[in-house]
Amino acid sequence: MKIKLIIAIICLFMLSCTNNNESKARKLIEAYYQENANDPESVEIVKLSEIIPDSVIDYIYEYSYMSDTINLYHKTRMARLAISYDDFDKAEVYLNEADSINKEIDRKKEQFKPYLRGMIVKGKIRGKNKMGAKVLNNVIFHFDTELTKVTDVEIE
Repeated sequence: MKIKLIIAIICLFMLSCTNNNESKARKLIEAYYQENANDPESVEIVKLSEIIPDSVIDYIYEYSYMSDTINLYHKTRMARLAISYDDFDKAEVYLNEADSINKEIDRKKEQFKPYLRGMIVKGKIRGKNKMGAKVLNNVIFHFDTELTKVTDVEIE
């Protein structure tokens, strides 16, 4: 019985934090449009996604990993080609290079420390443009980690 009660309390706490952060994000978005919209009174927030963490791992680590993996594939393919032509000396050179690339990949995995750049909320926003026509935009809002300010806005 105690376990169920503890689980219920944890769930309520998590839900209240999520709602609090989502309301903070909504208020920041509304404030952003009050300052930047052509007609702030016409702005309508149609839909907002959940808050998504924006981690640096998405940008740097994946690019580096893909680049090293392509180099590794190239070296092993060249080694197989050299073996098919009975050129074992070249094959050994390529395999040694592939081994060093593999070690570099492992080293980068161990040393990489992802960090949180901020938060992202995707949304659909309706409002009047400069000509007065109502438009619907898909927008990505970037926030700082504490959800205190909008750092960037992308219109898709």
